[in-house]
Amino acid sequence: GCPRMLDPAPGLPAMSPRNLLAVAGGLEIIARFSRNYFKRNAASLLVPGLDEAKQKKYTEKLTLEGPSYAVTTLVALVTGIRGLIFFLSLLDAPDVVKLTGSSAEENPVWLAAAQGVGYTNLLFGGSLVQDLVQVVRHYPRLGGWEQVMHHSIFLVCCIINGYYKISIFPFCWLILGELSTVLLETRWFLINSGRGDTALLSVVNNMFAAVFGVTRVAVYGWGFYNMIKGRSFLFETYAPQELVMVTLFFVTAGYGLNLMWFFQIVKMAVGGIPKKAAVDKKGDPKAA
Repeated sequence: GCPRMLDPAPGLPAMSPRNLLAVAGGLEIIARFSRNYFKRNAASLLVPGLDEAKQKKYTEKLTLEGPSYAVTTLVALVTGIRGLIFFLSLLDAPDVVKLTGSSAEENPVWLAAAQGVGYTNLLFGGSLVQDLVQVVRHYPRLGGWEQVMHHSIFLVCCIINGYYKISIFPFCWLILGELSTVLLETRWFLINSGRGDTALLSVVNNMFAAVFGVTRVAVYGWGFYNMIKGRSFLFETYAPQELVMVTLFFVTAGYGLNLMWFFQIVKMAVGGIPKKAAVDKKGDPKAA
């Protein structure tokens, strides 16, 4: 007979177009409030003493791009912290639980973490939809083709793994990278409020490089190794093998991209390339 398939953890939310659009719509409401705030207060956020040309430049930048960065920062903070909590909760779980959620109900901590991952994945997927609409709408102001590709690829991964309720633990170590996004967005706000030559920016730059290295290189690399080692469990779920392979391919490509960005950051830190060339664009080491 047919081999028994591994059942997902119970209680995870449905990854449906309706739910995704509901989350994206909620974030768009927050973005609209943010747009009104920046429209009224952008000039007052600037460091005092800027010349008229810089005041005009930074005010326009904050008014047009600030709302998108504000929403991204909020989502990155929420998903990154939740990812850390669930990462620690599932650290001692067996591979079958980590990769498929199957048997998570044997431990209430594992089950709560798996369910939390489902809702966090839905939030992250909805944020990608909301931001992707804005990137396309204002193209290329908020990001170029690489930003569109980045969001599209990770949205596909969110949908595949959310719909079939798999890759529970990999989501945790992947979303930890959002903690570095918070620092990258903070860097953007400092630069575009006229604080690009302050000691605070130097501190944020160093923190960003450290958190990026830990989350997107070291932890990602460790998690990726263990995901590949236990990948056979993914092929015992209800997810079509082709879609599992798509996910594994994108996670592999994502690690390569992180390594490329990290080398750019290291070069920036030692003065090899200009700082703005390495991480100033929304869409370089931003959110993955």
